[in-house]
Amino acid sequence: MKDIRKAAGMLLAVALLTALFAGSFIGAMHKPEPHDVPIAVVGPEQAVTQIQSALDAKADGAFELSAYATETDAREALDGRQVDAVLIPGQGASTLLTASAAGAAGATIIGKVFTTAAQAQGTTLTITDVRPLSAEDPSGSAMFFYLMSVLVPSLGGALMLAVGTRLRRTGLVTALVGVAVVVGGVAVAVADAATGVLPGAPARLFAVSVLASAAIAFTVAGLARLAGAGAGGAAALLFFPIGIPASGGPVGPRYIPEWYATVGSFLPPGATVEAVRNAVYFDGAALTRPTLVLACWIVAGLVLLAVGKKKAPEEKPVVARVEAVTV
Repeated sequence: MKDIRKAAGMLLAVALLTALFAGSFIGAMHKPEPHDVPIAVVGPEQAVTQIQSALDAKADGAFELSAYATETDAREALDGRQVDAVLIPGQGASTLLTASAAGAAGATIIGKVFTTAAQAQGTTLTITDVRPLSAEDPSGSAMFFYLMSVLVPSLGGALMLAVGTRLRRTGLVTALVGVAVVVGGVAVAVADAATGVLPGAPARLFAVSVLASAAIAFTVAGLARLAGAGAGGAAALLFFPIGIPASGGPVGPRYIPEWYATVGSFLPPGATVEAVRNAVYFDGAALTRPTLVLACWIVAGLVLLAVGKKKAPEEKPVVARVEAVTV
């Protein structure tokens, strides 16, 4: 009977875990919709206000337009990650500059909305992708899998070192740095040199990947040394079924529920995706915030290590008890 109750409890835990994963991933990304997506419009404020009103009538709150005096200024905003697209209105024909590197699904949605709006006004719209994805990753999904390839080994390595060894704090910190460097180096070698899915900026990609790996590794190891392996493993529930979908995954954070995207921006997965995207495709623009988030998690992990046990508890030898049997 005891084993039956234990099995029933395990099945309940599996059901809850499945509900968490399915509810989080599917709930966040099953129907991507734009939320205050920033768009630059080259032209006077009055014209921008008219376009904004027309868009709001179709999808209120989907896009947030800003006026720019020149195309050069608007392009700089796009390159600096301040906006996701640039609209250049013209007489009878307009141009839309998109950046699929900021999110392929998002660029597609923007293109469809503005094409429909142009057709309704009897004008034509030419769409140009000025920040395209790698030819080896036309859908942008590689960035999502790159995130997994960095975070999963980092979590596993941290648990093995924190629980499976009796390294003292200094030795453990050194080993965790080694994990971050190895994970970052191997991931970059595969994503850049071997496959070309994230090409052109190996040094920046390596730096971001090391930070991301360290953020996970230090936090997990710190929790494990403070409260045991279960606490370190529990961090996986925050980073994976919550943090990964909250990053926006392949669709981007501006196309999932806003509250979810806000939460994701403060977690390592969301910060990692943003930092990788900006490091590889936008010449390192707008890296301050995501790298600061990752750095804060590293510091938090160091604090946990400082207040936790100096080393993993020593395993107690198992003593077999032999009972005398009288024959």
